[in-house]
Amino acid sequence: TKAGSPFLFSGAFFWLAGALVSYVAPAAEVSYVIYGGVLVPVGAIAVGKLVHIPLLTRNPYAVLAAIAPAMELAAIPIMIFLRHSNPEALPGILMICEGVHYLIYMWLHMEYYFFILAYLKAFLGILFLFGVVFAGNYGWQLLISGLVSLVAAVLVARDSKRTLALYTK
Repeated sequence: TKAGSPFLFSGAFFWLAGALVSYVAPAAEVSYVIYGGVLVPVGAIAVGKLVHIPLLTRNPYAVLAAIAPAMELAAIPIMIFLRHSNPEALPGILMICEGVHYLIYMWLHMEYYFFILAYLKAFLGILFLFGVVFAGNYGWQLLISGLVSLVAAVLVARDSKRTLALYTK
């Protein structure tokens, strides 16, 4: 799953760059949250090349790590549907789907902290979605989500060798 870490780092950069976009160009924040994620695979390829991590491996478990981001794609039609009527809900919706995506890493790495990160991401998404905290403040929501994503990326990169040993014995 180390090949997943460039994608997770790229995803964290998506969130953190979105926080910057929300302060520099607030009119673009809704479009950025909906469509900016298409740049995550491009960023992942760049990160993978930069740190010499092959993105394609023959490990059958790597397919699960590749399937996981598809869960985030479920958020796009919902966000498109709500972009005019409830734009403040968009970051929360995407965060909930990303939290579900971390559950795959919990299973692959057999580490409880991915479960905690998944629920933290989903719980924060729910708080943001319903305006409990940082209501409508994309900047803070994207920054917080980016920090959680960065933690997940570091953990996946750090634990990949130990995880590989779990499946190759």
